[in-house]
Amino acid sequence: MGEHRAEVTETPSGVGSAFFSLVIGPERNASAVVYGILTVGAVLAAEGNRNETYLRSVGAAVLVLLLYWVVHAWSQDSGSRLAERRAFAWEPFVESLRDEWSIMRGASVPILSVIIAGLSGATDRRAVFVGTLVAAVMLVVFELSVAVRGRLSPKQVAVQAAPGALFGMALIGLRFVVV
Repeated sequence: MGEHRAEVTETPSGVGSAFFSLVIGPERNASAVVYGILTVGAVLAAEGNRNETYLRSVGAAVLVLLLYWVVHAWSQDSGSRLAERRAFAWEPFVESLRDEWSIMRGASVPILSVIIAGLSGATDRRAVFVGTLVAAVMLVVFELSVAVRGRLSPKQVAVQAAPGALFGMALIGLRFVVV
């Protein structure tokens, strides 16, 4: 469907295998995991400065993610309909929803971290900030896992992880910029 898909055919062993198994999974659309991480991180960063409960912030993030997931699947299906010159049909759209579910998988760990922090007694703002930090770290872990899975040299691992670190820092910075 889209050019952003990377084929993931096997679960790696060793370093990063737990991350792949739990978050990325066997889907062929592992790149959507990054979209989910970035989206939830940005929403939590923006929500972190509001005087909302952590559960309301989680609710807002989940609603944004659900909308993003459905719209992303719809846009993939629309592109396919255009290329194939066909009318809308439920089966291909549902297949797009399945393909894009990785967005939700990527967002799951930061959302769970907010809930766990809140249940553990963190203030609402701190619980939401924990979710932002987890999303930032996940971007680096994702890139490191991909690099290790690719058996890259240490220099290539660093080069590959650098954008993840920059994106993570941008999420943290967003938390302090949004009023």
